[in-house]
Amino acid sequence: REEEKLELSKGAAFVKSRLKRLRQEDETWEADFQALPKPITQSQTHYLGMVVAPDGSFLADAHVEGRPTVNDMATLLANAMRRPLNGKAHRPRRLHVRGHPQWRELFPHLAELGIEVAVHRELPKAQQAYQGYLLVAPIILLLAGLIVYPFFNAIWLSLTDKTIGTDGDFVGLR
Repeated sequence: REEEKLELSKGAAFVKSRLKRLRQEDETWEADFQALPKPITQSQTHYLGMVVAPDGSFLADAHVEGRPTVNDMATLLANAMRRPLNGKAHRPRRLHVRGHPQWRELFPHLAELGIEVAVHRELPKAQQAYQGYLLVAPIILLLAGLIVYPFFNAIWLSLTDKTIGTDGDFVGLR
């Protein structure tokens, strides 16, 4: 994707007039996009965007195909403020991000919302949340496969006249 300009129209998620109305708490959030492991069959890198609260919990997350843009970060932050995954809607007093040049366009708009932005090389809470995500994801996929496949296979078998040792034919809902 080519370099995008920040969209601040009424149709965008990041609308300053709406975000300004949210109460501001004395918190420091970390926001980051990190590359997900790329399977061999995938040609484009996918990224996991996350906003992490001071206690390490996720406030918002997003999956992006290709390099994240300033609009992806703005949407992620707006979702964290307006519809956090836990707690009530609010704005932080401080935000820590990594120094990607595409985020700089967003900094003055965050300052208008009373949010101090600091650029850091390392974001320990975001890194820890990302590692936790990577550790849990394979187990969730395995469990989903162990539950979902037998469930749909049982439905399919119920629509056939299969008996042990035969192929069975589709009979539908007789």
